[in-house]
Amino acid sequence: MKTNNRIPYIDVVITTKDMCEFLTGDKYTIMYVPIKLKDGDDLKQYISVVACTEEEKQDVQTNILENEGLPREEYRIDEKYCHITTYGDNNVENKQISFDDDDDYPIKACFSSEYKNIEQFFKNFIKMRNKLIEEKQLVKDDDIEQYFQASTGFIRNNNETVLNKFKKKLFRK
Repeated sequence: MKTNNRIPYIDVVITTKDMCEFLTGDKYTIMYVPIKLKDGDDLKQYISVVACTEEEKQDVQTNILENEGLPREEYRIDEKYCHITTYGDNNVENKQISFDDDDDYPIKACFSSEYKNIEQFFKNFIKMRNKLIEEKQLVKDDDIEQYFQASTGFIRNNNETVLNKFKKKLFRK
């Protein structure tokens, strides 16, 4: 395995959803909203990926579609929503998200400013993973899940976090 600044697409999406749930205590979903944006003189189809609550889904879609027809570089989503990435729909076959702005990879992380802490989590993971690779240590595909659980105490597929369990025990007394 070689060092790089990319993480598998599905790992980023699932971990982002879990982190939003961990940070807010709300149930989150992932939205994939198609939008046409200008690339030069042509309108091209893109897909915007956002983590949001069920209640926010309609507002997120409206916010994204308000940008329809804008040049790609002017496209912005309201900062209160957790925007993960927007990529050309012809790049669906790419299976990773790059966290390096200088990388020419077609799918790049583009987290909203209010969610930069989640982006930083992934960058910290990449730094740790690359260090393990350089030291010729074993790196497994599920390391992002283990890193997430070790960092937060949050267990996937379990609606109750360690923090919530602690709060319940504290308030029972």
